[in-house]
Amino acid sequence: MKGKWTMGLFNLLSPNQKDKNKKSSDFFSLFTDNPEAIIILDFEGEIVSINKNLSSLLGYRMKERDVLEKHLFQSKEHDKVRYHFHKATQGFSTSFEMSIHQKSGRTLPINISLIPSETFIFAVCKDMTTVKSYENKITRISDQLEDSQRITNIGNWQHDVKSDKTHWSKQIYKIMGISALDFEINSETVYQYVHPHDKEIYLNNIRLILEKKEELDFEQRIVRPDGEERVIFVRANVILDEDGEVERTFGTIQDITEIRTLELKLEESEGRYKSVADHLSVGIWSHDLENNNITFCSKGLENIFGTSIEELKLTPDLLKEYILPEDRGFVEKDALLLSEGKDVNHEFRILDANGQIKWIEGQIIPHLDREGNVVRVDGIVRDITESVNYTESLAFMADHDYLTKLPNRRYNERKIQELIEVSSRKNDSFSVFYLDLDRFKYINDTFGHEVGDRFLVSFSERMQAHLGPEVFLSRIGGDEFIVLSHEIKELEEAIKLANGIIDEIEKPFYIDGYELLVTTSIGISMYPMDGKDYRTILRNADAALYKAKELGRNTWQIFSASMNVESFKLYHLEKDLKKSLINDELYIEYQPKVNPKTSRIEGAEALVRWNHPEWGSVSPKEFIPLAEESGFIFKMGDWVTREVCETLGKWKKQGLPIVPVSVNISPKRLLKAGFVETLMKMIEEAGIEPGLIELELTEQTIIKNTEVAKSIITELKEFGVKVALDDFGTGYSSLSYLKDLDIDTLKIDKSFIDGLTLKNANDAIVKSLIYLSKEVGINIVAEGVETKEQLNFLLQQECQQIQGYIYSKPVSVKKLKSLLKKGFIKPLQTSAVVEAIKNRRKYYRISLDTPLTAEMTIVKFKNKEVKLGSSRALIENLSLGGLKYLSNINLPIQKDMVIMISTQILGMEVKFFGRNVWKLEENGFHEYGFEFILHEVERDRLAPLFNKMVLQLKESTILPDSSILQEKKGVYLKG
Repeated sequence: MKGKWTMGLFNLLSPNQKDKNKKSSDFFSLFTDNPEAIIILDFEGEIVSINKNLSSLLGYRMKERDVLEKHLFQSKEHDKVRYHFHKATQGFSTSFEMSIHQKSGRTLPINISLIPSETFIFAVCKDMTTVKSYENKITRISDQLEDSQRITNIGNWQHDVKSDKTHWSKQIYKIMGISALDFEINSETVYQYVHPHDKEIYLNNIRLILEKKEELDFEQRIVRPDGEERVIFVRANVILDEDGEVERTFGTIQDITEIRTLELKLEESEGRYKSVADHLSVGIWSHDLENNNITFCSKGLENIFGTSIEELKLTPDLLKEYILPEDRGFVEKDALLLSEGKDVNHEFRILDANGQIKWIEGQIIPHLDREGNVVRVDGIVRDITESVNYTESLAFMADHDYLTKLPNRRYNERKIQELIEVSSRKNDSFSVFYLDLDRFKYINDTFGHEVGDRFLVSFSERMQAHLGPEVFLSRIGGDEFIVLSHEIKELEEAIKLANGIIDEIEKPFYIDGYELLVTTSIGISMYPMDGKDYRTILRNADAALYKAKELGRNTWQIFSASMNVESFKLYHLEKDLKKSLINDELYIEYQPKVNPKTSRIEGAEALVRWNHPEWGSVSPKEFIPLAEESGFIFKMGDWVTREVCETLGKWKKQGLPIVPVSVNISPKRLLKAGFVETLMKMIEEAGIEPGLIELELTEQTIIKNTEVAKSIITELKEFGVKVALDDFGTGYSSLSYLKDLDIDTLKIDKSFIDGLTLKNANDAIVKSLIYLSKEVGINIVAEGVETKEQLNFLLQQECQQIQGYIYSKPVSVKKLKSLLKKGFIKPLQTSAVVEAIKNRRKYYRISLDTPLTAEMTIVKFKNKEVKLGSSRALIENLSLGGLKYLSNINLPIQKDMVIMISTQILGMEVKFFGRNVWKLEENGFHEYGFEFILHEVERDRLAPLFNKMVLQLKESTILPDSSILQEKKGVYLKG
C-alpha cells in the first residue's frame, strides 16, 4: 500500500510529466489527505511541507517547522537521523526508529521511512506506541514463562519428526547441564545423554508415541556432561499431518531428582518409624475411613488387647468391641468431636482377649480433606492400669487422714467449695461445725500417743455412726474436726445438732482398759450469712470456736460477724482520707528519671504519699482505690498536679534547673468534663511551658473509652502537654495505641524489669519494646530498675531513661531540688535495698525453712481494747523474745497497738501477744519484727516447747502437727 501512494507522489513531482498544473492539484490532494503522517524535506534537510495527519500526530503546524526540524536533526538521536537522511539523499530508501517530542511535551516513539525522489525526500512517520506496548507485553509474557519454568524446574520442547530438528527452552538446557551455544539438538545427540540402563526404555517410549500417536508420560534417568545423574519426568504429545501421521511431537521435561530423593528418604524413615513403633509399649494405629481398612498397626496393640495384628487389620472395628459397655457410650460421644477436626483424648476400660480389665489412655487425631471431611484417623493407646491403681491409692492417701481414714483438710476444702457452688446456684445454705477436743492433750500426756491415736480412731467411728452418711465429717488437725451439713439450714437445727454431738462425746470411751472422758467445743458458721468463700466461712467458724473455748469449753458458739484487721484499717482510712488534704497529711515525693549513658537527670515522676496520724505511712495501693471509690480522687489528683506546676514555676522564677515531671492521672479525672481546661489554667498560672508536664495514663484508661480518650489526648497534645503510656506491655492491645495515639513516652512495667537476665521471655519482651520505641520515635522509660545486672542490660539495649532504686528512691521536693542543682546521679554500687535492722536479739532464734501459717489480729488500738476478726500471717522465725512474720497488711510501728498472733506448733495452739518494732517491704508484702509482751514466768512456760522445736528441726525441716505452709506465700496471704 505504502509503495503505491509513494510512487504516485514520485510520479506527480517528476519534471517530465505533462499537464503539470493538473498533476500538482492531484499531488496536493493525495499528499494532504493521505492516511499516513508525511513530512516533505528538501535535500538540505529543510521542511517543505507537512500534511494534516502529521499535524495530528505531533501537534506542529507548518509555521512551526523550525521547531520540528530542531527535534528531528538536533535531538539526542541526531547521529542516527543524519545517517539515514544522508543515505536518502544518495537515492536509497531507508527507515529507522526514534523518539520525538510532541508539541504537548510528551515523547512519542515513531518509525520514520525516508523515500527519496528527484527533488524531495518524503518522511513517512508511524506511531509505534501500540507496537511497543505489544512488544513489551510479549517480552513480559516470555520472561514470566521462563521464570515459571525456572521456579518449577520444568522446560518445554518440540521436535519435527521429518527434519529431526528439536527446540528446547532455556530450562531444559539447565536441566541437562548443557550450554545452548555448544550443542546441536537432534535424536542422536539427545540419546547419548540417556542413562545407559534406561536407553532401551527411552527407545521403547519413543516408538510407542509414534505408533500409538497419543500422549505418553514416563520417567527416566539422564547423565549430564559432568557425570551427575538426574531423574526427569517427560510428558510427550503429538501433532498429526493431513495423512494422520505424526508430524511433530512436543511436551515438557521436569527435573524430579529431589522429589525422588525425598521419597526414598521417606521410605527409609517410615521403615525406621515402624521399627521404633513396634518396640514401644504403646499401640499405634491408622484407620483409612474412606476404604475402611487399618493401614498401620504396631505390635504394642497385641500386648494391650491380647489379639494379633492380622485379626485387628481384618476387622477395623474390633478395637471398639473390647471397650467395656459402661465406658463405650462416652468414648463414642468423644468420637463425634473428630468430625469437627478436633483431637480426642480420653481414658476408658477394656476387657482384653484374655479376660483382663485394663485402663487405657487413648488419643485419636483426625485428618481432613479439603472439604472438611474426616478421611483418616491415627491413634495411640497406652495401658495405664498400674498407674491408675497407684494414682487411686495416692488420691485416697492425699485426701484422707492416715490415722482415722476420715477426709483431711484438703478434702474438706474441696467439699466446702462444692457445697458453695451448689448452694449459690440453688440459693440454698449449709452449716459448718468446727470441733476441738477439749481434753485430748491430757490423754496424750497421761496415757501416751498410742492410746491417743486409738482414741481418735474410736472417736471418728462413733461420730460417723452418730451423724450418718448424709453428714460430712473430716479431720483437719491433731484434735480438730469439721462437720458439714447441707440438710441443716436454720440456726435451731444447727444448735440441735451441736448439742447432740456434745452429748455423744460426753459418753465414756474405753481404750485399752482405760475409761476416757472427753468434751468438745464447737464453733458454728453458716453459708452464705457468715461467708461466701471457703476461707471466710471456715475462719469464722474457727473464730466462733475460739469464743466457745473462752466461754468455758464443752459448749457451742455461733459466729457473730465482726471486722477483721483489714476491714478495721480500711474503715479508718476511708473515714480519714477526705480530711487528709485539710490536715496537710498528703505530700509529694519525686523519683528521678536518669539517662543511663550520661547519668544526667532528664525528668521525674510525682508520687502522692499519705502520712496518717495513727497508721503511719499508708501505701498508695491502699488509699488510691479508696479515693477512686469515694470520688476523692478528683480533688487529690488536681492537688498533685497544681503542686507540681507551682513547684516548677517557683524554680523557674528562681533560675533553678528544671526537668519535665510526669503526673499520674486517674481514668475518672481524665474523662471528667473540663479536665483539659483545668490543666491549662494551672500551667498558665504557674507560668511554665506545657511541655514540662507529662501525664501518665494506663492502658485501662484508654481501653474503656478509646474514642473519648483519643480526643482528649489530641487536645492536650495541641496545647503542648506530653503524654506517657504507663505499665506498657501488661495490656492486650498496647500496639494499637502506638498506631492510633500520639504518645510521647512508653513506660516498661516493673514486672518485666524484675525478670531481666533471669527469664529469657522478659529479656526478649524488653528488647522488643525498646526496639519498637526507636522505630516509632517514642521515648522509653524502664521502671523499677534495682540491680546492676538490669541496668547493664538496659544500657546495652540503649534504653533512653531509667527510673528506679538503682539511681534513687522517691525523694522529697527539697532533695529533688538539690539533685537537680547537681544535675546527675551515679548508680548505686550495691543493692538498692539495704538491710536496716541490726540483729540485737537476746535469745536464740529458730529459723523455719517452711513458714508457719498464723492468724493475726489487733487486740488493742490507741490503748483501747478492740475485738476484730483475724487476718493471715506467716511466721518465718521465732525466739523466746519475739518473732518475724510476713503479712499483706501495712501496719504502723506504734507502741499503743497490741497484736495477737496465733498458730499451732507441735500439736499445741499457741498465742503470742506483742508489738511490731520494725518493718520492711518484701515483694509487695510487709515483713515485721514482733516483740513479745511476756512476764518471765510466761516465757519460762514457752521454753520447753521451743526446745522441742529445736530438737525436732534437727531431725526434719518440717515440724509435725504444726500449721505448716502448704502453698506459695503470695497465694496464702492473699487468700
